[in-house]
This record gives sequence, structure tokens and C-alpha cells, in this order.
Amino acid sequence: MKIFISSTFVDLKDYRNKAAETVIQYKCQVLAMEYFGAQPEEPKTVCDREIEECEIFIGIYAHRYGFMPPGEKKSITRLEYELARKLGKDCLCFIVNDNHPWPPKLIEGDKAKELQEFLELVNKEVVTTSFTTPVDFVHKLATSLGKLLLKKEQGDAEEKSAGRPARLIPIAPTPFLAHPYPLPAGFTGREAEKARLSHWLHNAPEPVMVLEAIGGMGKSALSWVWLEEVVLGKNTELVGVLWWSFYDDPFETFLVRLFRYLTPKEIQAEIGANVIDLSILHTILYNNRFLLILDGFERTLRGYAGMSAMY
Repeated sequence: MKIFISSTFVDLKDYRNKAAETVIQYKCQVLAMEYFGAQPEEPKTVCDREIEECEIFIGIYAHRYGFMPPGEKKSITRLEYELARKLGKDCLCFIVNDNHPWPPKLIEGDKAKELQEFLELVNKEVVTTSFTTPVDFVHKLATSLGKLLLKKEQGDAEEKSAGRPARLIPIAPTPFLAHPYPLPAGFTGREAEKARLSHWLHNAPEPVMVLEAIGGMGKSALSWVWLEEVVLGKNTELVGVLWWSFYDDPFETFLVRLFRYLTPKEIQAEIGANVIDLSILHTILYNNRFLLILDGFERTLRGYAGMSAMY
């Protein structure tokens, strides 16, 4: 799958690099101007062709409107976005938080009006996500991209009656949200529970925490909001993050995906593509700080395996 990365360059170089790394982690092909190499056409012509070929468009926007080609009244960055929308591409757009400090020399004051009009257009047409640091950005991009890839793959699976391919599995430390939780609108409160989860993550000696309650009490929603707002949103230092739902896939599939996610590609290539070495998996888990959130874990228990589970 081809994914196009669009932004102004000088001010967002680090963010573009993070975006490219994330796209590669999801085993997709990066399309961005720094990868085009020498070509006889004008940059805009090349970019237009690459956008036509991509399936997903990632837009990253801060405080620069960007270069306006001779004869154009819009910047290349805006033209790229408008072309992606015109062609019906899936657009993931990220706008820097207004309160995040930004180097004055990277703020394009003379084009502030044009930039404001452009960002208002983006906010009107698509759901945008704000970001701060490159670490904050990569967490949010990984989450959004993972959700979109899974959605697209589920659509392909319905058409092809096929399973999900391995390309949906990134490599740690990129977060792997295997089964994104469909959180309804209006979630609020639960601050004490979120604080308890954070205290466990940062301070408790026990490596496992169990949330146990009858169905419908909001365990999954609480865990998902805590993951997005606190763990990913506040740049918690972890070697990897996995969200898995046993309501969607069984334990055997979990082991396969977990091994692919945590094991370096070099080791996977050495032992073979279809081999899972549990001793290697145990060693990796034991010696690194991962967060594994296992939703619906009761589905792995024998008492829930049959039709009489409710009794």
C-alpha cells in the first residue's frame, strides 16, 4: 500500500522522518518528495502523479504555508491536499497545537492569512488531530494509521473472503492497536480509575494488573481512553504498546502477532517466517518494558469456551 506524506519541509523535517518510519513499520510504501530522486518533471507534476497512485494521504501542518509556484495563488502543500481530497483519498491530517512552542524562524508570518484559511478548510473537511513533539506526533499517527489500515483491510477481507495479512503488524516501539476499540461519543469521568492505572504503570512492582467486573461496566472503554490520553498522549516511555481483543481473535493468533510485533526482523529472518520461538518471546518480554492490554482475556479461559459460559 502506498502512503503519501505532505507538509512543508524545513520546519517539519523531523516529523516527516517519524511519519516515514511509521509507514515503513506498517510495511507500506512511503511516497514523499525526499524519496523521489532526480526527475525531469517539475516537483508539482511529480507530486501530483504520486498522489494519484497513493491510497492514503498524510498531511502535517504547522506554521508555514509553503512555496507557491509561479502563476499559482496556492502553495504546493495546499494543492497537494486539495488534489488528494478531489481524488477521494483517505486523508489523515495533523495540525500542531497552538500552545506548543515553535522556533520563530520557522513561522511564516507574511503568509499567516493564507495559512489560516487553509487550516480552516482542512478542519472543515476532515477530522484533524493536534500534535506537539515528534514523539507525541508519532504515537498519534501510529494510532490513526493503524485504525485506518485495519478498516481498509476488513473491507478487503469482506470482498476477498481472506484473512488479514501481516502488513498490519508494525514493529515495536510503534504502537500496535490490533483491534481498535469503538469508543462511543461522550465518554467522561473515571479520573480515579485512570489515576490508579497510571500509578500501577509507573510505580507498582507487580507486572500485571487485572480489571475485573461484570459485563457492561466499561472496563474496555476505560482502558482505551487511558491508553490514548495518558499512555500515548503523554509520551510514556515504553519499548512497545499492544492493544489486543480476545473478542476478535483467539489466543493462538495473539501469540503469532505478538511474536511478529516484538521480535526484531533479523531474528525472524534467521529462525524462519512461520516459526514462533516462545523462549525468544519470553526473553524479550522479560527484559523490556512493554505495555500489553488484553481486552476480553476471560475468553481464553476454559469456562468461557463453550455455549454454557453464561452459567
